Order: sequence, then structure tokens, then C-alpha cells
Amino acid sequence: MLAILEKPSSDFQDHNLSDKERFVSLLEQFESPLLNYVGRLMGSLNSEAEDFVQDTFLKFHKKIKIDGWESIDSPSNWLFRVAHNLVMDAGRKKTVEKKFKEFKVKNTPTADDLEKEFNQLDILVREEAGKKALEALQQLPEEEKRVLLLKIIQGFTLKEISEITGEKIGKIAYRINKGLEKMYSILKKSGIV
Repeated sequence: MLAILEKPSSDFQDHNLSDKERFVSLLEQFESPLLNYVGRLMGSLNSEAEDFVQDTFLKFHKKIKIDGWESIDSPSNWLFRVAHNLVMDAGRKKTVEKKFKEFKVKNTPTADDLEKEFNQLDILVREEAGKKALEALQQLPEEEKRVLLLKIIQGFTLKEISEITGEKIGKIAYRINKGLEKMYSILKKSGIV
């Protein structure tokens, strides 16, 4: 079963703390939720996900060093948006690299072969209902998966998701509804619901 994470408290906003203490507090509060989000967005939690989270915090540290803490209205939204953008940029880069490699390789498997392999792997990986739900989530288009991760797993409001993704609230609500419908259909086909 999916566990909804509680949003961390805001000790980092205590102006009585030094900048270092505030940053450490922010790191402690958001490292795990960011890593969870990035890992799920990527489809697996690995060292690359940890690198994205580390890069996010480095960018945050540089931003507050140059512009000060006041330059960021909502540190949590800022962190999730930067992490999100890093993952999306890397995904685009991988897509271009993959297309280039496929162009060079002559005996590339057909889409049907890849789909059959994916379906077989999908059947083997399912062990419990929670895992199946997460796998169904991974099958969704990126836009729907992204907003569902932020809403269901991270517990952000539609407004906060809008600030993180840069999309309008209506579009986000639509994608959440469509994503949930598709997840239901996927889970129904696999006999979960």
C-alpha cells in the first residue's frame, strides 16, 4: 500500500539559526523526500538519483549564497522543481543518446519484441499490491506520473504542484484524474481491483 509522506516542518526558516544550521536543517528535512521523488520519477532508486538530489542541494546552496535565503519564497517547491528539471533534462539527453545508438545499430529489436519482454518482466516483478500500484504508476505517461508522484506520494497541494512543474492547476487536476483512471485500468487488468 502506498504511504503518503508527511511534509517536513520548517525549522530551516528559523532566522535565529545560522545559515549553515538552516541549510543543514533543510537538508535533513528534504533529502529523503527528494530522493524518494526522484527515484520514483526515474523508475528506480540508484546512485544517479542520489546525484540529482546532491546537485539540487548544491544549486540551492549556491543560490542562497549569492542571493540570500529571502530570494526563495518556498524552499520545498524550489528544491522539488530543480530536482524535477534535472531529471527531465537528463531524460531528454538519454532519449537523444538512445536514438543515436539505435540509428547506429543494425539489428535493433522491434517494438513488439521490446513490448513482449517488458510484459514478461512486468509479470515477474509484481509481488504485492503496493508494488503493483507503483509499477502501474511507472507505466503512465511522464506528465501524469510526475503529478501523481507529487500529489499522492509527496502530498503536495495542486497549487504547490503548479509551482513545482510550472503548469496550470486545471491541467494538473486533469492529469491526476487521467492518471488515476489509467492506473485503475492497469490494476483491474492485473486483477488487483
